Amino acid sequence: MFRLFIESFISDLQKSNANIDLWSKEYLFDKKYAEHRNKFEMYGGPEGHRSRLSLLLREGLTSERRALVFNGDYDLGNGRAISPELCTYEELTNHLYGKGRNGIAANDAYETIQDGTYRITGKKMKEHFQINSSTALKVIKTLWVMSSQRQARLMQLLIIPALDEQFSLSLREAYPYHKSQDHVWLIADLKAYLSVELNEDRIFKISATFSHLLERTNTLDQKIGGELTELYKTVDHLINAYLRLIDIAEEFSFQNKLENIPLDEEYFIHLHVLEFAHFAIGFPQLARESIPEFSINEVFSEMRALAKNVFSASRELESDLLISLQDVPDFSIEWQDEIIEIMSKAMGERIDSRDYKKCIADTVHLLTHFYLFQEGQFIKVVTEEKMTCIWHVISALCCVWHAKQFPANLKPYWLGQPSQGGSINATMKASIFDNLGDIDNVPEEHRHFLSNRLGWFAGSLCGYGDLVAVRMKFKSALLGKMLAIIRTNNIDSIQRELSNFFDRLEKCAK
Repeated sequence: MFRLFIESFISDLQKSNANIDLWSKEYLFDKKYAEHRNKFEMYGGPEGHRSRLSLLLREGLTSERRALVFNGDYDLGNGRAISPELCTYEELTNHLYGKGRNGIAANDAYETIQDGTYRITGKKMKEHFQINSSTALKVIKTLWVMSSQRQARLMQLLIIPALDEQFSLSLREAYPYHKSQDHVWLIADLKAYLSVELNEDRIFKISATFSHLLERTNTLDQKIGGELTELYKTVDHLINAYLRLIDIAEEFSFQNKLENIPLDEEYFIHLHVLEFAHFAIGFPQLARESIPEFSINEVFSEMRALAKNVFSASRELESDLLISLQDVPDFSIEWQDEIIEIMSKAMGERIDSRDYKKCIADTVHLLTHFYLFQEGQFIKVVTEEKMTCIWHVISALCCVWHAKQFPANLKPYWLGQPSQGGSINATMKASIFDNLGDIDNVPEEHRHFLSNRLGWFAGSLCGYGDLVAVRMKFKSALLGKMLAIIRTNNIDSIQRELSNFFDRLEKCAK
């Protein structure tokens, strides 16, 4: 049944792209088709999304197509072992450059790949040859082709960044920032190429282990937050509970033993770890940067008084005082004097009405991106009547006003990408209500920074900014320990230790 579905899918894809030969080497390997072949065709599922390339190489590769696409002795994907007499660097060099030519260039390329592989796997190439020399040579050729044709700094790109190095939250298959798309498609291509000879059960197990890590992180964070709120009724008690959980997370011990597996599987696992690593390393830095170095005065009672006045003035509003995002500009003007008074008390200085009015448009943009990132549903946020509350509106106004007074330059943090700084407000200028495509112009780093900062302002206005900050620290500790656990090639160990880690935190939160 699934075979019929795959052949039907390939047939329909070919018909809709009549000018492209799906089984040509140009389509499968050329950079110009990278985005097209990595578009998702299957969403969700235990192993996450499936791209066109993944479906073609894993499900559609018949013996005839395999012989057509992977016809070289050193092609990873030909499905056969390299004969012993060809299993040497010298023979691979002859294959890549021609017999007796460019030995120096080949040695330099091999040395770069060997050094990078050692940093990634912790094993020297000699050890990988002992495990499976045929697969090792095929992987070397794959990396050589990708580095020579797609990205000269490929091996540097594949190294997990250190804590003080650059990172990119956009290093993922879904919704990449448009300035880092080339790198995203490169990683997606590598995943498909390096898994083409792996056992299907192994591919599924690896993909399923990593595909929902961030989702599991957010779910655990929210679950623990709900349980602690039920247990503790004061901010101080909640903060102490989170500090205790941070210590437990950081002190959690685990055991990860490396396996002796072929090099293609080593790299396939590593690419999944790499994507999570960029997020786990980047989030704590962005969380720290998102908390301004000043204090806010609590204005909870003032906001509650305003809410009562608004409710009594307009019976159209619901009892929970929700208003549409599209109504925020009119609301901000109608209640300008009252809101300025609240903001002035909160920020500790008089807010000028002209500065206030300049904040309104950016406030709508900030709230829109906040809910978009929070819900992860672009269509729902943009096309439906997305509701917000008065408390969030005032928080966003304070956040935008502060950003205009103290501009902070943020960069996409992508390794090798030209610096593109800009204030928070410059990032938010393009409204997704005016042009739906403008959302792509906001890097994931900026979205996290903005969401974290708005969360801190919202908490501080109600008197629990310190709690918001410690929750960010808890999530950072959670991500850090998860990254430590998954930095191995032993999938069984990863699954076991992650389960133990989550169970430990949930038990201690009760």
